Amino acid sequence: MLIDGGVHGPAAREGLGRWVRGVAFQLGGGVASIAVHEVMAAFELWEVGSWISMLCRLVILAGGFIALGGLRAYGRALPAALGGLAKGAVALVSLDLAVDLLFTVNHASSLAGAHLMDLFADPVGDYTTFLDVVGSTGQLARGVGIGLALLLVQRAASAQGAPVPDGLFWGALGATGARLLLPLLRFLDGPSVPSVVYWGLFVAADVLLLLVLRAHRESLPAEGPAPAETNAELADPAWAAPGRALALYHRGIVIQLLVSVLGGLLGVLAGASRNIELVKGIMVLVAVGTMLVQLVILTGALRYARQLPELAPGKGAAQLGGTLLVITFLVNVGATVLIVRAFGSGRLRHLFDLQDQLPWVQGAGQALGLFALLALLVSFGEVAGHIERHDLAERTGGLKVALPVLAILGLVFKAGAAELGVAALALGLVFLVGALWALIAYLKLVRDVGGALRERAGLPT
Repeated sequence: MLIDGGVHGPAAREGLGRWVRGVAFQLGGGVASIAVHEVMAAFELWEVGSWISMLCRLVILAGGFIALGGLRAYGRALPAALGGLAKGAVALVSLDLAVDLLFTVNHASSLAGAHLMDLFADPVGDYTTFLDVVGSTGQLARGVGIGLALLLVQRAASAQGAPVPDGLFWGALGATGARLLLPLLRFLDGPSVPSVVYWGLFVAADVLLLLVLRAHRESLPAEGPAPAETNAELADPAWAAPGRALALYHRGIVIQLLVSVLGGLLGVLAGASRNIELVKGIMVLVAVGTMLVQLVILTGALRYARQLPELAPGKGAAQLGGTLLVITFLVNVGATVLIVRAFGSGRLRHLFDLQDQLPWVQGAGQALGLFALLALLVSFGEVAGHIERHDLAERTGGLKVALPVLAILGLVFKAGAAELGVAALALGLVFLVGALWALIAYLKLVRDVGGALRERAGLPT
């Protein structure tokens, strides 16, 4: 049943569970980072310690993304009256996560022999002030964001009739507030804080946050609304499996984007280091990582096509899209083999083969991928219309037109950039803006269609 205040218990529990796991990752990575820092200082193991510290940073960053996803999911399960508070917390925590990502990339660049922060240095090469400003901004954003999140949790728990114990809530809020003072003191050259107090406050704030989240989660019901209470004549369990498959497909695309962005950043940093072996290694790593993530995307699409009800509209289009994605994956495997062979063997012949063959192989993969996306869009439109979500069906129309147009613009830009001159810049900007819009629109559509199918099955979205 829906509990008091419009809080959807099962969906809120799921979001809180992800949030707890993310904070646990951040706490574990933070404690490990503290230990590594102390060992590095005590035994002067700077080189080995720097790599281990990088690993800790990656764990903290991964935990941050998991926690942010949990916070967003939790916020969507709350009544509209709490929406502003939830959005504010998400925005501030996202800003802190962006700062963490910047510092992680900077750490990686220093290990690679490049120095990303040189771009922000003053004429004498000092970027300490820049680091202080950005770092302090991130910590302030996190402190205020977590403070808002704690208020959000307490208000939602009170609406449910089971508020978090006052001592625990105020302890977590107080630790978070005290943690806010640390970046201000450092930035304003205030009195120095002993390291044990500095690290202790960071650990205490995360531990108390975990306890608050767990206490609230345990007070929420685990069972969702029964189909008879939602809409007995509409609820159909047959739509649950394709809805979950689209959720997997959506996550795969998001992970693919993260891999691509991170790979691009690492490629730029490796190029700046002028280390050819590092550049080769990153290209191979990104290619293999991309192939593995595409397996997740492929699995989600094939499950969606297979698990749609037999007589459902859109099943044929989904099967066609899944088949084309399988072929696309095999083509991408061929591209990965070319890259690994060229950079792994060290033979010039394989490098020349890569230069000649890779554009054709990638072009074939992109063309097949485009037709697969169009087939899936047809399926999404027909399925959405069948479950009477005509708003979602209408949203597929714009993408069916935009994707081929963007593909043509990309080809024109690639083939005629040299001849177009200044016009090529305008065309490139139009393509980038259009591609960004199409990507966001497609991701939202996949998410919403999957959510509509799960809702039709009587499950929380």
